[in-house]
Amino acid sequence: MPQPGGAGESGSLRLQADGSAERATVPGMSAPPPYAEQVASNMLRRFGFSAIWQLHLSAAAAHRSGKKLAAASMIEIADAAERLWLRKRADDLGQTEGPAADTGSRRET
Repeated sequence: MPQPGGAGESGSLRLQADGSAERATVPGMSAPPPYAEQVASNMLRRFGFSAIWQLHLSAAAAHRSGKKLAAASMIEIADAAERLWLRKRADDLGQTEGPAADTGSRRET
């Protein structure tokens, strides 16, 4: 099992004075995406947009049964999935907008 900060990681964890942990990255390398974004990305790839709604439903069930930490984690992943979905949608729309892509279906305001 790989150790944190070992081979394959872009840095190691460093404890801050306030007790929080921060990943120390190698200069010139970007930090890995947060865990919630990694999970969200995988879920979107496997289940599509419905993963966001399912995460919210599962979080509500977990909260009702007293599993508040699990519920908070699911909400964090759902929020990350929604951000990724919206970012991809904006990127897709930005690539297709223009004179050649205008189909006349947009309403004038």
